[in-house]
Amino acid sequence: MERLKKLFIISLIISIIVLVLVTVFTIGPDTLPILQRMEPVYLLAAVALHIVSYIIWGLRMKVMTEALGYRIGVKDATEIVIANLFAASVTPSMAGGEPVRIHMLNRNANVRVGDASAVVIGERVLDALLLLIATPFALWVLSGSLISWEMDLAIIVAELFVLIMVFAAIGGLLSPTFIDWLSSLITRGLHRVGRFDRTEHLIEFIDKELLNFHNSLWALMRTGKQGLFFGCIFTVIYWIVEFMVLPLILLGLNQPPSIMVAMAVQVFLTFIMVVPVTPGASGIAELGGAALFGILVPVSILGVVVAAWRLITYYLNLVIGGVVSVKILKDVDILSGWNSK
Repeated sequence: MERLKKLFIISLIISIIVLVLVTVFTIGPDTLPILQRMEPVYLLAAVALHIVSYIIWGLRMKVMTEALGYRIGVKDATEIVIANLFAASVTPSMAGGEPVRIHMLNRNANVRVGDASAVVIGERVLDALLLLIATPFALWVLSGSLISWEMDLAIIVAELFVLIMVFAAIGGLLSPTFIDWLSSLITRGLHRVGRFDRTEHLIEFIDKELLNFHNSLWALMRTGKQGLFFGCIFTVIYWIVEFMVLPLILLGLNQPPSIMVAMAVQVFLTFIMVVPVTPGASGIAELGGAALFGILVPVSILGVVVAAWRLITYYLNLVIGGVVSVKILKDVDILSGWNSK
C-alpha cells in the first residue's frame, strides 16, 4: 500500500507539472475567446461516455469468465474493473491492475487463480490484437498529416514484430512443455530464496494454478468460443467508446473534428502510453497528446484539450478507482472483524 501511495504522488506530480507547462506554452490570443464559447454539455457527455466504458469492460470480463463455467453479475464485474483502475493508473503500463482483477475475481466470484489469470491475460491479448490490427488503418488515415513513408514502414515492421511476439507468447502458454519449464524455473527460484519447508506449499499452489491457467486458456480456445467471440465484440465497443471521448471534448470547444483522424491519433497515443517509463504514463501521455492532438486543433487551445482529455481519462480513473478501492478495503475490514467475533 505504501508503494502505491508513493507511485500515486509521483504520477500526480509529473502529470501536473507537464500539464501546466504544455498549457502555459500553448496559450495564445484565441484561447480565452474559444473557452468563452465552450459548450459544457459535450464535456459532460465525454465524462458519461468514459464511465460507460467501465460497464462495457465489466461485460467483457463477465462473458469471458462465464465461458470458463463461472457465474458473475454485471455489477460485480464492473466493480472489479473500477477497483483495478487506481492501481492501474499509478503503475507503468497499467501493470498494477492485473493482479487486482485476478485477486478480486478469486475473492468475489470464487474463480480459481489460474482461471482468473487466463481471463485477465485474455483481455490484454484482445486489446493488443485490436490495436495492432487498427494500426495500418490509422497509418492510412494519417498519411500525409503526420508520418513520412519511412516512419510508416518502420511502424509496420515494428507492428509485425510485436504481432509475431504476441502469437509466440500465446503459443508458449498453450504448450504443456513451456508450462512445465516455467514451473521448474519458479521452483528453482523459490528454493534459492527461501527455506524448503516454507516454500513447498507455495510451490504446490503455483504448480496447481499454472496448470489451471494452461487448461483455462485451452478451454477459452476450444469450448469457450462463444465467450471469446463476445469478448472480441466488447473489446471493439470498449475502444470505440474510449476513443470517442476526444471528439466530444473537441465538440465542446467548438472544434468539430474528423472522428477517423481523432481515433487514428489515439491508436498511436495508446502505444506510446504502454511504454513502461513512468507511473500511469504521467508526462508521457501529456507530451504525446500535445504532439498528436496538434493535428486536430490550433496551438492556442492544445494545452486545454490535453488537460481536458487527461482529466477525463486519467484523473477520473484515479478518483473513482480510489473511492471504490477504499470501500472494498473497508468492507474487508468489517467482514474480518465480524468473523473474528
